Amino acid sequence: MGVAQPYDPETLNVPSLGHPPRASRLPDRATWRGTTLEQRMAVAARAAAILRERAEEFARSVASDGELLDEARREVTLGAEIIEFHARTATPPASPEGRPLLFCVQPGNCSYDQLARLSAPNLLAGNIVMVKHSGKVPQSALAFEQLWLEAGAPTGAYANLLISYD
Repeated sequence: MGVAQPYDPETLNVPSLGHPPRASRLPDRATWRGTTLEQRMAVAARAAAILRERAEEFARSVASDGELLDEARREVTLGAEIIEFHARTATPPASPEGRPLLFCVQPGNCSYDQLARLSAPNLLAGNIVMVKHSGKVPQSALAFEQLWLEAGAPTGAYANLLISYD
């Protein structure tokens, strides 16, 4: 998938699945759900810490997708605060069943504070989160998914759907 940048006419080549991931690419929900709340809280706390430690790197990925760098820095900082808040205050889900999978369509930007509000509480509840981003924000979307992987979430617990509009 080629992506034209709003502030730069250069086109980036980014990976594209071309189709939604198959069930075999998703984590075993029972395994993710089977982790303790404390284990999921530790993953979220690590995600917040990584986001804080490498704030400039994440802000630059957002800026590479067309956001102003100062605004991107604020979004990354707020995203870390939101994830950290949920990591400290999470409680067991009211229903053990929960929602097995949450699917979100993200608007034209890849706002880390919006993604944090979506991902942190749902991942802490043991749910799988899949996000279809706008095609113009591949770098920041991929970086946010990588954040959760580095923090210890299993592959697919938070997943981007890099699919076309067709």
